[in-house]
Order: sequence, then structure tokens, then C-alpha cells
Amino acid sequence: MGWIERGDTASVFPLKRARRLAAVAASTLLGAALLMAGCGDRSPYRIGFLGSLTGKYAYLGEGGRNGFLLALEEINAAGGVDGRRIEAVIRDDQHNDAKAADATRELLAQQVRAVVGPMTSAMAKAVIPVLTGTDVPLISPTATSSELEGKDDPLFRILSSDPEYALQLAGYAWQTLGVRTLAIAFEEANRSYSESLANAFRKAFEDLGGKVVLITPLDAKDATSTSERLLAASPEAILMISNPVDTARISQVVRSRNEKVRLLGDTAEERVIQLGGAAVEGLVATQTFDRDDPSPRYAAFVAAYEQRFKTKPGFEAIASYDATRVTLEGLAHRESGESLKAAIVRVARFAGVQGEIRFDRFGDAHRKAVIVRVENGQFKVIR
Repeated sequence: MGWIERGDTASVFPLKRARRLAAVAASTLLGAALLMAGCGDRSPYRIGFLGSLTGKYAYLGEGGRNGFLLALEEINAAGGVDGRRIEAVIRDDQHNDAKAADATRELLAQQVRAVVGPMTSAMAKAVIPVLTGTDVPLISPTATSSELEGKDDPLFRILSSDPEYALQLAGYAWQTLGVRTLAIAFEEANRSYSESLANAFRKAFEDLGGKVVLITPLDAKDATSTSERLLAASPEAILMISNPVDTARISQVVRSRNEKVRLLGDTAEERVIQLGGAAVEGLVATQTFDRDDPSPRYAAFVAAYEQRFKTKPGFEAIASYDATRVTLEGLAHRESGESLKAAIVRVARFAGVQGEIRFDRFGDAHRKAVIVRVENGQFKVIR
């Protein structure tokens, strides 16, 4: 079902309240936090989190939940928003349309001010109708399907749409790797995202002069048949748009039959290396954060995350932390009678862990990715 958690760790979340202040918090991870200590309603604000905490996409949901909780705990350590603490209300969407919609209704029943999540485009499509017509915005850390772009709905997106990332990877494959023919396998469980990215990549790659010889859904139960279809098209490279488990399985089968074909991926999640082993050496992928970022801001975030959760943060944790920070800062900057959605649109620009997040009037953001390659069992930034 779900649960409610009150954050209480000692690290401090950066948040400014331009008005209604009475206290200044200690120096923080990203700056000073200005907080109100006045009268009025002191009951907690509730913020929801929705993500897949079970099943194939649990790696996204768990990392997203962790980033969400870290941000809430930090602001609570600094005194909350308007002097009110933040309560986390967490639900598992089980990556199922109906269950995601039901979980969203449960969050509304808990009177949450906003929902951070979900972590896939498919689930975002499923829950937007539930929130439409309410004052509760949906701030998704990782939904990137172009189907969600340019719409006046409750959704805000922390990452760019698929075509932007497809253009980066297609350009690298064409210009740097010298790839001229390519086959694509995409997973159907998150088709809103995966097929959108596949089509965006094909357009970008063929605009450069390349040829996509095959686009095929992958068979999650039979990596061998998927791999054989891909190799039968005789591509110079294969792009896998999939979760870490299926990416690793297909890589292993492909490598057992062809050592020369290049492997590309849509994301650089650590489990790809853990599960794929030597088969994924040389795999090139896009990543929405820079592991080699030397900035003090990123270093402080990583240290706080590792101390709290005893593991390194992935892209989903960073994006969820940023999404939660946007939510809380928007809440702090609301004018009298203003909705949270309107406040976020008005503020528009927010400081993320790695660079600025800037929303347009539809709640879409534009953030550049980096290109990484697996070298000696680790992802290395190469562009």
C-alpha cells in the first residue's frame, strides 16, 4: 500500500523564502535556507512520491524514492517550509496503469500538495488524467517521452524530451564511431518512452546519412530470439532501449555470436555492468548526469546520499532529488492564492545538483546529457 515518513536527518536542504521569514538556517549543501517561524497553520505539508518499488523497474523507483527522501529530510532539518515540516507519502505504482491511477487517488486522499514521480513515461501517461483538474502538480524526475511534451497539464519534467538525447547519441555514433547502419530493439513495457526514443533516434541518425535497418520490440522472455533478429539485419551497431536486465541479457547473447558489432544503450545504469559483465565492455550510452563532475555541489550531494543510503546515487536519484527540490522551492515561493503549479511556472528557473533547471510554460525542461562508455567495468564520460 504505502506509508508516511517524517524526515529528520541532520543535513540541510537549500531553500529560500523571499517573504514571510523569521529565521535564517545554517549554511547548507547548496546555500542558505530562509524560513518562516510565524503564526498560523503549523501542520505538516504532505508531498507524495509515486514510483515502481517492485518488479522490473524497482531500480528506478528505489533510487527515485531515496533522492526524494533525502531532499525532504534536509529541508526538515532546516526547519521545513513556512515553519511547517514536510511529510512523505509514498506509493508503489507497480508499473501498472490501473494500480498507478489508484495509487495517485490514494495520494490525493492524503491531501498531498504535489506528487514527485512517476519514474517512467508510461506511468506518467496513466496518472496525468487523475490529477487533471486538481491543484496538485506532477513533477516527474525521469519521464522523457516526446508524447508528453508541450501540453498544458499537471506535469513538470526534470529531464529533456527523447529527441534531444537521441540527437546526441546519433551524432556520436555517426561522427565518432563511424557507424553507418544500425538496428534498434525497444522494450514494450514502457513503450511510451522506448518507442518514442527509437523513432527519434532513427530520424536523427538518418538525417545524418545513416540507415536504421531494423526497429523491433524485444522479447523480455527470450533474449536469444531478439538478438538473432537484430544480428540477421547485419547492422554495424545495435541500440538497446531497455531496462538493465534485458540490456545485459541481449548484450551477452549478441557478444557470444558477434564480437565486432558495436553496442549502444539508452542509459548508463550500474546494473548493466553488474549483470552484463564482460559482454558490455565498450557499450556506449547517454547519461543524464556527469559522474566526473568536480563541483563541490555534486560532491556534497554524493557524500550525503552515500551516508544516508550506503550506496552511490544513480541518475534517477539525482533527478528525483532535483524534482523534490523544485517542488519545495515552488511551495515556498507561492504568492497568496497562487497554485503550486503557477508558482513553479512563474519562478521557472531552479538550481539543480548539476546545473540549472529551466521550465517553459508547459513544464518541460531542457538538460544536456553526457556520452559514456564502459571501460574496465566502469562507466567513463567520453563527451
